Amino acid sequence: MNSRSQVRGRAQTVFAALFLLVSIESKGELLFLTDGDELFVVDSKAPGSVLSQVVLENSSYCPTTLAVDPRHGDLYAVRTEPCSIMQPEETYVFRVDAQTGATISFYPPLPDEQYWADKDISPLGAEMRIVDPLGENQRLVLDSGEILTDTPLQPFRGIQALASVPSGSGFATFGIASDAQGVELVRIGGPSGDPPASSGEVVTIGSVVIFGDVAGFDIGPSGAAYLTVIGPAATCGARDESEGEGPWRTVLCALNLETGATALLGTTPVGTKGQVMTGMAAVRIPFGSPMEIPTLGQVQLLVLATSCALAGIALMRTRTQRER
Repeated sequence: MNSRSQVRGRAQTVFAALFLLVSIESKGELLFLTDGDELFVVDSKAPGSVLSQVVLENSSYCPTTLAVDPRHGDLYAVRTEPCSIMQPEETYVFRVDAQTGATISFYPPLPDEQYWADKDISPLGAEMRIVDPLGENQRLVLDSGEILTDTPLQPFRGIQALASVPSGSGFATFGIASDAQGVELVRIGGPSGDPPASSGEVVTIGSVVIFGDVAGFDIGPSGAAYLTVIGPAATCGARDESEGEGPWRTVLCALNLETGATALLGTTPVGTKGQVMTGMAAVRIPFGSPMEIPTLGQVQLLVLATSCALAGIALMRTRTQRER
């Protein structure tokens, strides 16, 4: 087995165990969060509690967003550096070992107009869609690093975040637009990918009520959509006017993909250095796909054994209750 397969196999084993634990306790979906310095895993129904936490090898105070390749569950980060005023900036993509925080590989810098705003990897994998403030519509081919240029956005919208989901025989690509027209949920391309997002066609779905700035946007394996919003007293939906501004924070919101309606799910943790979470992506494990059986260390074996034991206990309890 090569080292890349071993890394992927270990990550799949650990996160599969976490998925099992979450399902036993009837909670939500697992989400990655990052403040640029550390990588966190939280439960969508209890976003304030950290399930795991590692320091990123390529850590930075600069805003960092996340995207997951559905093919293998690989985690990617996007960052613009340096994040200081009046300095030349460069935006780049790098792949992260979600288990250790280590950087696995870097890609060449993205085109000059691109910046750290949330990107998306389609359900078919292989390509990361990137749009910029000028309406350019492009794709980064993950296997080669090649940049493909598609039709610009029509009409132009200031897309802040992207996410996609399987739909019909294809997949639908959604975006959060934040510009002079307000904050709105839009679709790029048709509802089932016909026409595809490469067409640049933008259709408005509905207003998104948030107080703060959109940082992350993703759609989990269940089809549930999530937003992270940052800012002083950030929230979504109704706002308690008596709360005032207060310190900066990150909140997790549920998003209705049919209307754009939002609902507050909770406040996320603050990073060790007090930074807000600029990146969010749903954890994906490619269950049912062929994968090599990794060599497990003692910690991984303990996690897996504990998870299986808990699953067995839950099953026995269920059977006992039925017999009664």
